[in-house]
Amino acid sequence: ISMSLRTLRVRSLCARDRSPLRSMRWRLRVGCGWMMVGALLFVISDSVLAFNKFYQPFNGADVLIMLTYGLAQLFIVKGAIGYVNSIATKKVEVFN
Repeated sequence: ISMSLRTLRVRSLCARDRSPLRSMRWRLRVGCGWMMVGALLFVISDSVLAFNKFYQPFNGADVLIMLTYGLAQLFIVKGAIGYVNSIATKKVEVFN
């Protein structure tokens, strides 16, 4: 459930792209790509965790779980910083 809620939250941020204000739409795109990568990595991390715990434990699962979890946080923060910077500098870039 938490995995679905995280993914839904990030998708809702990107869905705001339909805003009638063009400048707002472009600013959201700056961080949206990185946030989606982060959300996908959270899904992978949670899936590996569930597989390892409830189906078949495997060697290296702990490293893979922490690696994908840490990268997910990194990319979500990178997306948020890109969004905030785009507001401050009013630049329009995708995946800067």
